[in-house]
Amino acid sequence: MRKWKLNKITGPLFSIVLVLLIGVVIMLVVGYDPIYAYGQLIRGGFGTKLNFGTTLEKITPVMLSGLAFVIGMKGDFFNMGVEGQMTLAAITTAWLGVELFGKMPAALVVIICFAASIGVAMLYALIPALLKAFLNANEICTTILLNYVATLFSTYLCLYPLYGGAGVQQTAKLDSSLLLKYILPPSRANVGIFIAFFAVIAFAFFFKRTRAGFFIQATGENAAYAESIGVKTKQSVIAAVVMSGAVAGLAGVIEVLGVHGRFVNAFAGNIPLYGMLAALISNGSFLSMTIYSTLIGVLQAGSLGMERFTGLSEELINILISMFILFVMMDMKLGKGKKKQKPGKDKTEGGENMSWISIFSWGLVQTTLRASTPIIFAALAAVLTQNAGILNVGIEGGMLISALTAVCANAATGSWVVGVLASIAAAELYSLVIAVAHLRFKANVFAVGSILNIMAASLTGFILNTAYGVSGRLVPDTLVSVPKVHFPLPAGSALSNAVNDMSVLVYVGIVCVLLLGFLLYKTVWGLRVRSAGLYSAAALTSGFDPVRKKFEAIMISGILVGIGGAYMSTSYVEMFVEGMISGRGFMGIAAMFFGAANPFVSTVGCLIFGLAYSVGAKLQYMGIPTQFVQIIPYLVTVVIYSVSMYSFIRKAKKEKKSTVL
Repeated sequence: MRKWKLNKITGPLFSIVLVLLIGVVIMLVVGYDPIYAYGQLIRGGFGTKLNFGTTLEKITPVMLSGLAFVIGMKGDFFNMGVEGQMTLAAITTAWLGVELFGKMPAALVVIICFAASIGVAMLYALIPALLKAFLNANEICTTILLNYVATLFSTYLCLYPLYGGAGVQQTAKLDSSLLLKYILPPSRANVGIFIAFFAVIAFAFFFKRTRAGFFIQATGENAAYAESIGVKTKQSVIAAVVMSGAVAGLAGVIEVLGVHGRFVNAFAGNIPLYGMLAALISNGSFLSMTIYSTLIGVLQAGSLGMERFTGLSEELINILISMFILFVMMDMKLGKGKKKQKPGKDKTEGGENMSWISIFSWGLVQTTLRASTPIIFAALAAVLTQNAGILNVGIEGGMLISALTAVCANAATGSWVVGVLASIAAAELYSLVIAVAHLRFKANVFAVGSILNIMAASLTGFILNTAYGVSGRLVPDTLVSVPKVHFPLPAGSALSNAVNDMSVLVYVGIVCVLLLGFLLYKTVWGLRVRSAGLYSAAALTSGFDPVRKKFEAIMISGILVGIGGAYMSTSYVEMFVEGMISGRGFMGIAAMFFGAANPFVSTVGCLIFGLAYSVGAKLQYMGIPTQFVQIIPYLVTVVIYSVSMYSFIRKAKKEKKSTVL
């Protein structure tokens, strides 16, 4: 017992020291004094009353996000939708605060804002909860996609009906009488920090001391056992998710009434992900989650001081935070990772007039193929790892890093081939981190992928700022376009319009679909990969190492991720833009689930999503707001995936019924 406690302490401490040393190296390379920088980091977190207040301000939303995720975990639900739930609650608060002020007492307005906004978040969380409970739809997929729907819808409201002016994407400022009381002025630390701590204590008591809490935990730990003792597992899952959504909504309300005084577009940033990761590395412990959330909040506040007084970009501290979380998840301490893996432990804006009929043409086939290609590469990568029993959510970040690498290498060498190869190499290094962290150090692969997504976004921004002196995008003059394929077809014909003059990487994607299908279902290697994913224990008795096959699957998937990233930045658009993957990695995962990890059926799902992108792009010319157009692919993905799960369940019931008869 004493050894366990020591390891629990030494593991995070070792991770902190290692991350600080890595930070020293990075700062020396870019020409900054690390001692002075770290001094400003500490000062930024605790140096003054203002700084300490900022620290408390940063801790609050991370803690509430972490709490929301822990509650979901208790019911075996990975609520990746905290961001969307928080955002909808925040925009609701801003709207009600403006509409109701002056019509009733301020205190009543505040109460209504809290109640209504939390209610909206609960209802939005209810959607993936019902899909999970009754259709067995993977919540990671549905909640992530619903995040995009919520953020785009809120962006529309913020820019149009609720626009606050001043050329900034924000709503009108709320009256000061509606705002939460500040506790450390002039900072924006407010009573929300006490609400957050009270919420943690209340839910810890609920799960430890109440019958309903026990039922939810029993469902999360062992649904079959829970059902055997009379627990209604579906209701328990739904209850856990709705409570999780309520806490996410609470975080959104506090951010509006306590911090910003209005809705600010994209205010959430990395808050939900940091909260989720604090929950994951704490393994669902309320106390540990609170401690890690506090540490992350301290680092976030300190980074502001570091940025202000040293000139270092905020992306660097985000990278260091991500590294710290990654190392803690890997539990890096002396002697760890030397044990052999036990089998069977894996879990896995308007212009010209257009008619509706003009949207559909042979040219739409080409735009659909072009839009589908990056999703296809992402889906194939997900298909391969899923067959090996690994859900790789880090595809999004891998494609982003690959996209930047492709542009940099292409522009530097004047060769598109070198750009693609460099992109693949970057994706392979990225995949190697996932493989080592998960297979060697037994870190949760879902958490590893999530933190690497954050790291990828911060790292690409950091490289743009430090290496190229730009922000937002990189458009090199020396970028060489990937050649296009032209078949000898009659000019202007329907077939020519459909298939001609597309990037060679589009056709590489088609070849990869066929090749992966052959490898998985027609070779011994594919059989062993699928066996490693389904029957790890049996695989050992068959004379091959399942861990090795999982490793091979992750690394080969990296090739697909690399090509997909290169396509995005050197073919689909010829530039790099921060965040340019825009959920395509997650759409690929959704397509994988849609196709039950079959490369051919998954590709059909990708084509449907690509069609949604293409139709949406044409709809913009008809005067439909951009945000509504951008929502279409994500909504289509959720609907198609839900319908496919419904069909699967109906088919399974029919087969069971016929077997009984």
